[in-house]
Amino acid sequence: YNTPNHPILKDIVYWDPHPQPSNHPCFGSLLIDHYSHLDAATIIRNITSLLETGNTLNLILDYGDNAAYLAYSAPDDPQG
Repeated sequence: YNTPNHPILKDIVYWDPHPQPSNHPCFGSLLIDHYSHLDAATIIRNITSLLETGNTLNLILDYGDNAAYLAYSAPDDPQG
């Protein structure tokens, strides 16, 4: 799956099931914006926190620190 909105990024595996462009932040564009400095904190604070679809699950594997992080995005009000 390789489109202008969802390009192949080295060492990154992702899938955005929502049609783009839309009025919501695109997962691929957020990854590209932060690609040069992706770490667990950046992904959780600057990517996951902006996605409010309620169906984004990010698994970050940090082999250097032997750690795994799981981040889930949802709207402020889960009822919508």
